[in-house]
Amino acid sequence: MLNINLISPEIKKESELRKLNGLIIRLGWPLIIISTALSLYFLAGLYLLRYQIAKNTNSGISAEIFAQNSGQELKILNNAITIIDGLQAEYFDPFPLLQKIAGFSSSGVKFTQITINKTNNEAIFKGLSARRDDLLAFKKKLEESNSFQDIVLPINNLLLKENIIFDIKARITNYEN
Repeated sequence: MLNINLISPEIKKESELRKLNGLIIRLGWPLIIISTALSLYFLAGLYLLRYQIAKNTNSGISAEIFAQNSGQELKILNNAITIIDGLQAEYFDPFPLLQKIAGFSSSGVKFTQITINKTNNEAIFKGLSARRDDLLAFKKKLEESNSFQDIVLPINNLLLKENIIFDIKARITNYEN
């Protein structure tokens, strides 16, 4: 087989360069168009941002007024935090004391209201006792505990033998177990 090379090496190289140039042109133009579109998009965003800043500055909102308003808001927030801190400092967990009270009461003593006033260290127990003996046993357990002192059970609560509506007051000495 005989190969005859009729194309000179220079023309062959030129042909390859033309193919490469065509490929670059086909791929280059879309890249140029996309980058131009993105540039215009970001430029428009920049001008819009500058417009909004200029609009807000010209509407009378200055840095000094903004700082004063922020200072007032910070004072209000600081006062709210101080109030919350005060409330949290006054908080106590009533559950250990309530568990102790529940352990003192027998099945014959039912509570309708238990009031614990930490400010006055006072507890008020209101409820219904099935029998006088159950009520007296509850009072005795309160007196024997290290959590309560000065237990006051009005005498009129002991006039009936059964179905007694009672009201007991006591001073709280210990809120923990």
